[in-house]
Amino acid sequence: MIDAIVKRTVRYRQHSFIRVVRRTLAVIFPLALIGIIAQVLFIVFFSNDGYLYNVLSIGDWVPKVVLTKAQYSLLALSQVTIEMLTVYAAYGAARYTAQLYQIDDQVPGITGLVTSLLLSVRYTPNRGVSFDQNMMSYGSLLGGLLVGYLVGQIFRWLGKKNRLKPGQPIHTVDIEEQVAA
Repeated sequence: MIDAIVKRTVRYRQHSFIRVVRRTLAVIFPLALIGIIAQVLFIVFFSNDGYLYNVLSIGDWVPKVVLTKAQYSLLALSQVTIEMLTVYAAYGAARYTAQLYQIDDQVPGITGLVTSLLLSVRYTPNRGVSFDQNMMSYGSLLGGLLVGYLVGQIFRWLGKKNRLKPGQPIHTVDIEEQVAA
């Protein structure tokens, strides 16, 4: 019984999508952690409804300018990290899919990022173009992983068949040839 479970687990972990997802999530985890810490600090210390904000009466003894700057900084840090996780995931998944098949990872990574951004664009009659935050935040993380994986697979299928050797330097001429192909 245990041997069968171990064999299935090993086979499961050898699938390319699972390998790409594990590596991508390991890379974006620190960004998510920083964003979560920023959100917790904002909510607890700098929000008018925050527990320690009210217990310590932070609004009474901290200058308003410092309080406002801290609030804006923590909100900005949270927005740049947590609210863009899907974009980072698409970049990482496309990049690591390309690396898995030993092709250049720069162009697929950027293409995955741009594709994720294009999928989150919304056109409105009065505002023109805006980004749908729901499509860019952690709620759509699986979608970003799938987009990046598919972009990496497309580069694998349609790209040049010459493989990179480990440690081989990538030059600008090589990248231009891959894009033109």
